[in-house]
Order: sequence, then C-alpha cells, then structure tokens
Amino acid sequence: MTLREDSLIANADAARKRGDLFEAYDLAMAGLEECPDSAGLRYLAVRAMADSGATQNAEDLYEKFGLASHDGVDERSLGARLLKDLAFEEQPAAPEHLLKAAEAYRRVFEQSGHYFPGINAATLFLLAGNQAESERIARALLGDPILQGDTSYYAAATVAEAELLLDLRAAAIQTLGRARKLAGKDFSSIATTRKQLTRILGHRSSNPEGSELLAPLAIPPVAFYCGHMVSGPGGLDEGWQAELRSKLDAAIEQNEIGMAFGGLACGSDILFAEAFLRAGIELNVVLPFKKEDYIKYSVEPGGARWIERFDNCLGRAASVTFASYDGYVGDPCQFTYGSAVAMGMAQLRARHLQTGAIQLAAFDGVSNGGQAGTATDIASWRESGGESVVIEFDRSAAGHKKQQPAIEQWNEAENFPSRQVRSIIFTDAHGFSKIAEIRLPHFWNGIMKRCAATIEGYGGHVLYRNTWGDALYLILDDVSVAADLALSLHNCVTADDAKKLGLASPPQLRVALHHGPLFEGYDPVRKEPTFYGSEVSRTARIEPVTPLGAVYATEPFAAILALRGGSKYSCNYAGRIDLAKGYGAFRMYRLQLASPASASRGRKDK
Repeated sequence: MTLREDSLIANADAARKRGDLFEAYDLAMAGLEECPDSAGLRYLAVRAMADSGATQNAEDLYEKFGLASHDGVDERSLGARLLKDLAFEEQPAAPEHLLKAAEAYRRVFEQSGHYFPGINAATLFLLAGNQAESERIARALLGDPILQGDTSYYAAATVAEAELLLDLRAAAIQTLGRARKLAGKDFSSIATTRKQLTRILGHRSSNPEGSELLAPLAIPPVAFYCGHMVSGPGGLDEGWQAELRSKLDAAIEQNEIGMAFGGLACGSDILFAEAFLRAGIELNVVLPFKKEDYIKYSVEPGGARWIERFDNCLGRAASVTFASYDGYVGDPCQFTYGSAVAMGMAQLRARHLQTGAIQLAAFDGVSNGGQAGTATDIASWRESGGESVVIEFDRSAAGHKKQQPAIEQWNEAENFPSRQVRSIIFTDAHGFSKIAEIRLPHFWNGIMKRCAATIEGYGGHVLYRNTWGDALYLILDDVSVAADLALSLHNCVTADDAKKLGLASPPQLRVALHHGPLFEGYDPVRKEPTFYGSEVSRTARIEPVTPLGAVYATEPFAAILALRGGSKYSCNYAGRIDLAKGYGAFRMYRLQLASPASASRGRKDK
C-alpha cells in the first residue's frame, strides 16, 4: 500500500467514524479514481453505503467490486453483513434468512479465527433460534486470549456483546463503559454496536431501548443552530460577544452536543460556529445560495472583521453544503429554504447515528414579521416536532440595525413574480421510443390515463401538471405528498402493457425529485399559470441519469423530507451523480418506502 492510498483510506474512514457516511462514500469513490485496485477503498465505499441503510446499493457495489473473492476478513465479513442487513429489512426478520447470515459469518470465523465474524455469528444464531450455538461461540470468544489482550474499542464491544449473549449483564455494563471511553468520537461504530445490542435485548424483552445496558452507548445529539445577525457600529463590540459566547458555551456543554449544522451569518451564527470548533465539535456549514452573495448580504453588513471570521470557520468546517448554487435574488424564502435544508441534514445525521436532534437558537424573543429569520426557524423546527433551546440574545446591545439589501428593493420596484419553495417531479418512460406508431394510443389510453388518475388523487396538492411525449412535469406544494406521488407513479405501469405496446417488457419509469424555490408566474403562450427557475432545469437534468424503475431525489429534497416526512420514507444515498448535459455532479438519493423495521423506530428527538 502506498502512502497516498493509505492517506485516502484514512480520510474516508475518518468521515465514516464521525457519522458522515455520505462523505465517506464520496471520498472512497474519489480515491478509487487514483487507486482503482485498492481493496481498502472498495471496502470502505461498500461499508459506508451499507451503514447508511442503502443495502441494495451496497450489495450491487460489493458484487461490482468483486469483494467476495478477496481473502481478507473484512471483505468476507462484509458479504455476511449484507445478508444480515437484507434479513432485517423484513419485519419480523425470517429465521431462515438470519440463519443464512449466521452461517456465512461462522464460515469466516472458522477460517480466520477473528472475533469480529465470530460475535456476529453468535448474535445471529441467537436471533435465529439456535441459542446453544450462540452460547458456544460466545464462550469461545471470552476464552480467546487474543481477544482478551486486544485493547481496541471493537474488542471491548465484542466482549460486552458476548457477555450479554451469556446473560452476564452486570459484566456487560462494566465492559461497555470501558468500550465507550475507547471509542472517543467514533460515533458510527458506537451506533452499530448499539443497534446490535438492541436486537439482542429486543429478542428477550419488549422494551430494549429502556435497558440500562444501553446507557453507556448514548450518542450525543446533533444540533441545528441559528440566531440573529448583527450590523452597525456595535456589531464588533466585545461586551455583548463575551456575554453571548459564555451562554453558547454553556448551552453546548449542557446539551452535550456531538455535531452541528447551520449557517455562518455575522453575529450569533459565527459565534456558534466558533464555540463548536473551540469545543472540538464537528461543524457542518449549510449556505442558502452561492458564497459570494451570502458574504455580501449575510456577513459583510457586520464589517470586515466578520468576513475574516467567516473565512476561518468555513475553512475549518467538516463539510460545506449549498442548498442552492444560484445567487441571491432578493427573495427571503431563499434564507428559509437554506435553514430547512440545514435542519433536515441534522435530522438525517441523527437518524444514521440513532440519536436525537435539537435546535439551539440565539433569540431575543422578537419576530421581525417577515418570511425569514430566527423566529421563523424556531417555529419551523417546532412544527416538525423538534425541541428548541432558546438562548437569550439582546440585539440592541450589539447595536443591530435592520437593513434591506439593495437587490431586494430593486426586485420589489420591478414587481417581480412571487417565489415559493415547491416540490418538482419529472418522469419519462424508458422504451417509449420503441413503440410502433399504431400502438401509441395504447400508451396514452393506458399508462398515461392511469398516471392522470393517480395524479388526480392528490387533489389540490398538485399545483401544476404538464406532459409531452412520454414525459410528466409536476409541481406540488408538499414534500411528503410529492414523495408519495413519485412512488405511486410506478404502479401505473402493468405487466399487460408490454403486450399491448408490442414490447418485450413493459416500459420502466424514471422519476426525479427536487424541492426548491421557484418563480410562480404566467405563461403568455399557454395563457395559464406556470412555474419556472433554475431549480426546474436542474430537476429535468436528473431524470435522464436516474436508473430504470427508480426514484432519485436531490439532497435538499432528502433533507427536507427527513424534516417534514417522518419515518415513512427512506432516502438511501446513491453518490455524486453527473447530471445530463454537463449540468454538474450532485449528491443523489434513492427514494423508497422505509422498511417496517426502520419505520417503526420513527424519529428520536432529545
């Protein structure tokens, strides 16, 4: 292994450990462009995909990379792990599928003697109903001098799991306390251990989450932070900053924050970011639009010193996400949209780590009465069922002056059409071009008629609909409704359509989803209301690269669905995808209904 390959593996694994599974996957795949034969990078790419819950994608990648032919314990165990994940996607998991995964792990254990496949085999045998074999392997592991001499987190977690399998609960609790200290901020591994122990406890009890045994494995909550901007001559006064800084440090410590998502406006945002960095907490920055405009309208009003602090925080952030790559058009909903994406990304991370999400808000209790701002963010978070911690912030002490950007004044003077955040759907039917002319009426009277009936079932939520050829273009007012409609459209194609259309197999729909700010205007050609903007164009470029039979969604859609849609849906990461017509590479998610097991867990807020 070269030094470069080792560095690429270390970077991807660091992202995985802190729970940023999407970044871990992206880094591993990018590393494979430099080191295409790296087994370590291939393993990490598949593992990150599996850890994120995208089991089918992980299985496809495992097969593509040929990892089953590798002799390494990690690669072979990963194949057994995918069998385990597939088994648990059923609810309840079928004993025969659990047994198949258990035997796969046992084979690796017997060939290698390594404790990792051994403990997984032992747990799966218990869950499959073979307690005797489970206890046999657990006793063998506890008697293994190599395991007992291993001082790593994984070894301690294995010992605790074996102790629990043998019902040695007091010993397991003590061992887990030691394991937690060894784990540090490897939140992803802690979450995996917690999930495994929860399954054992659930096999024996109706309330596994209430067990004191899981207490040592509590993962700190994810924070979404927000607060007031400052401007004017008092914006850099140290007095109010020192007071607010002290309050922020106290709130972060009291709520045991593990990682954070939010913006970087001058004032409380930057003070929040500096507090997280000072405490060694992972900072993830989400900007509503392109950086240059954000600095101009959200940082520069505070003065040059705030721009320096913005650059410093941005440079030290673990990730930087743009809700939109467009510029600022004087529309307050752009800020609301950016906040919603940040809130949703916090919820996505919390779900992956099986922990809670909490809002920290520096707020003076006064609403500006507009469409955006701290009061709006607090209301939005609470409407989604989240808990807010409000930190008192007296803006008057910071000499804040309300300002209105010149571009906003200009837009108002020009009487621009209104803009709203809406959900966008584009579809097409693969195979349409092969339909003979004489059979085209069957397509319109069959598939398209069923699509129309399905769309009609969503009533007033559908704000706009259009079609040409085999394509559909829809605008909806609700992200959850859009998700449901996108999935329902696949049911509009039946097996009988192949014969009627003269095709070897029925056409398969490709569906693309996005959620973003759009202009609502009037089409002078069609003489009807219409929706337009760059977000529409972006969604249209997603549909051609969507796999057949799939629904692909953008990261903003996935994030806001996590915020608004509860646990009914699952957005599994698909990677950075190059969009059609050179539109750039964007993170994409495959939308599916959540498995019964994950849907039953729901969202867990601290």
